[in-house]
This record gives sequence, structure tokens and C-alpha cells, in this order.
Amino acid sequence: MVPLGAGRLPGGRGQLGTSFRSDGLGGCAVHRWQYACASEAQCASVECVGEARLILTCGLPGAGKTTLARQVAAERSALRLTQDEWLIALGSNPWDTATREKVDNELWRLAQDVLVLGLSVVLDFGLWARAERDEMRSAARDLGVGVELHYLDVPIDELWQRIEARNSEPPWNSYPMHRVDLDRWLPLFHAPDAAELALFDPTPDSD
Repeated sequence: MVPLGAGRLPGGRGQLGTSFRSDGLGGCAVHRWQYACASEAQCASVECVGEARLILTCGLPGAGKTTLARQVAAERSALRLTQDEWLIALGSNPWDTATREKVDNELWRLAQDVLVLGLSVVLDFGLWARAERDEMRSAARDLGVGVELHYLDVPIDELWQRIEARNSEPPWNSYPMHRVDLDRWLPLFHAPDAAELALFDPTPDSD
């Protein structure tokens, strides 16, 4: 079973990252990237996507990733792609490992297509593994866009309180999560450290 909120990248992706505490505040670090262009058309294309951002959410279930993703998408006029919402809309559920992997792959492809059009994307995945976060950052940089990692660091007991409250409401009351699930996933989550966060771009208002 793939844990709830754990994203996957094409070709066996692991899980996805600015550092956020439970109060929703935080930031990460940035660079502006320039590319040598083979033609004026190519340069125009790079300039077109230069202001777009790939915005990643990272954290355990109940950390507030989707709440943050909605807020950031509204503030930044970005497309939000939340994996659990797509699974449920397609008649599946967050526990369906096979369908989750297919949905994650398609959402990642869609995110890259949208970035090329010059629009920002909030990719609301769990992103538990460093390898996945590295791969997404590298792919976005290859497209000429900045990448932000929003890590929500919430105490375990608070996570469980939020999950219990969520379990009583639709659609999660049909797919409840148990404390044993959360405890089993804790050692699988690789939280980004300061060195990793410094590899990502800061939010525009953090300068």
C-alpha cells in the first residue's frame, strides 16, 4: 500500500518540498536561472516560462498541505493539482495504490505541460522522499522555472488530532485513517533538512 499523501514520480518516483511550521509561515532559498539559447525563438520560450513556478507541498497526512495549496494557488493565480481529490473524482480512493500511481504520473506530466505555458503549478503531493523532491526540482529547472518547497512540520499528536477530525467528514469518513497507519508511516517520511531547503527557491515575498 502507498501511504496517503505519498507522491510518485514517473519511473518509480519516491515521495516530494521553503520550510513551514504548523502556523503556516516559512520560506526557502532561490536563484534566477539563465540558459544559453540556440535561437531567438528558444530564448522567447524560456522568457515565457521564466516567471512560472513549480510549488511543491511536503508533509505527512494532516499537516495541512491541501489547505496551504489552496491558499497559495489563489494568491499566485496558479493551477492546483491535489492527488487525493483527483483519485476521489475518478471514483477511486486514497488507498488504491495502482490507481494512485497512474494519477500521480499523469498529474506530474500535466504540471510540466502547464509550466511550459508560463503558468505556475501547485503540486499537492506528500513528497516523502528526498529522491523525488530532487527529481522534480531538476525537471522544473530544466524547463527554466523556479521551484519552491513548502514543508509543513507539525507535531505527531497534532497530526493525529487533525486526522481524527477529518475522519468524521466526507469524503474521508469513507476512507478513515487509523493511528496505527500514521505510526507505521513515520519512519518512511524523510523530512527535508536545512541543506535541502536551501536548494529551492524562496517565495517572491520573502526577499
